[in-house]
Amino acid sequence: MIHVSLSFRLANGAPNHHLTVLSTPDRVLPQPENNRRPGYRLTALRQHEKRIPRPNSLDNGKLRGTMSKFSKGFLAHPKHWVGSTPRITVSTPRRSWIAMAAGPTQRIRRVLEVLEKEFPDASCSLNFTNPLELLVATILSAQCTDERVNQVTKDLFKKYRTARDYATVPLTELEKDIQSTGFYRNKARNIRECCRILDEKYGGKVPPSMDDLVTLPGVGRKTANVVLGTAYGIPSGVVVDTHVARISQRLGLTTEKDPEKIEQDLMRLVPQDQWIPFGHRMIKHGRKYCTAKKPRCSECPMNSFCPKIGVEGNTKSPGKTDSSSESKRGKRATSRSRRES
Repeated sequence: MIHVSLSFRLANGAPNHHLTVLSTPDRVLPQPENNRRPGYRLTALRQHEKRIPRPNSLDNGKLRGTMSKFSKGFLAHPKHWVGSTPRITVSTPRRSWIAMAAGPTQRIRRVLEVLEKEFPDASCSLNFTNPLELLVATILSAQCTDERVNQVTKDLFKKYRTARDYATVPLTELEKDIQSTGFYRNKARNIRECCRILDEKYGGKVPPSMDDLVTLPGVGRKTANVVLGTAYGIPSGVVVDTHVARISQRLGLTTEKDPEKIEQDLMRLVPQDQWIPFGHRMIKHGRKYCTAKKPRCSECPMNSFCPKIGVEGNTKSPGKTDSSSESKRGKRATSRSRRES
């Protein structure tokens, strides 16, 4: 059952009436004004008038444009409406509320359509020629831009061509080669140890298996999904980086903050054959429109249906904004990088 505030006037010229309506699967009953539930009050930006037919010819779809939150209900006239031709004036919620009312299952269809139209050829922006190079580049991309990684790997991949090359190089030398990517000490240790395991256990090859990849040092589900999806074309999951996490939260596709839980929510919503391009397109969308601090909402092709959860200035923002959390993470990353250097 859902309460919705309605105002109406009868066609015979009677004065306007305001009441709260209780929607049940088979009828609508008027309720006393003092029983209105504030949580379901509709805020009017503009008024819509719809002529309601007699009960026996009621078409639920006629209310879809005006009451999207309740379009799945079945409405019937209260007894005192029968025999008259009432005109209903319904106050619509804010656009962001309408968007949230549609639910993530309905909204994901529009998200996929927009992403495919906007970024039809989106692909991984890291440069590589084989799975090993992609694995190393993805490890280096943590807390570093892809542009910087590509600058570093341009010479790195010429110097190190096999897993054994990385495994046998002195750690200090490898650290110097990747220093500009940040967190270079941890990254160098992970790359060297990861490649040692690849050389000893897998013959220097990157295994095309999620279970095997996540056991390697410095490799989590995100890195494994990048390698499997981009290098092998295996849709093992959805890549969730900071862009994908931020956009998914703002679109209301997830309420989680942990990347693995966000991935599970997205895997339930996005068809499996779209997992690989979805991640690439979301990253492109995050860089072009849905940036962390100043999202370009007015230019965004999803502006009409995005609930903008967590965006600064949106009254429906629950908790802290994404931009504030992104800023704090950036400050902590900068501080750790300075300590390492």
